[in-house]
Amino acid sequence: EAPFSLRASARVVLGQNYPHRIVTDLEACRRESHAAVMKVRRGVGARFILPSGHEWVQLDSGKRVVLITRTDYREGGDEIVTRQTAEARWDLRRRERSDQLSVAMRESMSEHARAWQQEHGD
Repeated sequence: EAPFSLRASARVVLGQNYPHRIVTDLEACRRESHAAVMKVRRGVGARFILPSGHEWVQLDSGKRVVLITRTDYREGGDEIVTRQTAEARWDLRRRERSDQLSVAMRESMSEHARAWQQEHGD
């Protein structure tokens, strides 16, 4: 995600001294991972599933503890409900842009919102 100029200044060459991305299609990987987990939960792991859908594990002491299990796994369906995303500062789509045009647009939108709020009282 780093711009070419930043990579060049740090002498980073993708595929040579810095690896290419491992995951290139995050959504496809999510689906594959979810399907693999559900296969285990429906198969060999079924005996560790409580009626609530949560999982349990037995500790070395013999005590059984309940594990917190994601909603989409507990519900047992094939649909992905839980979406884990990168923190905003690492996610380009959520990161606040700092170029001049973006800053001007953000300030303009903020000014417009304040004016609208003053006019309409909401």
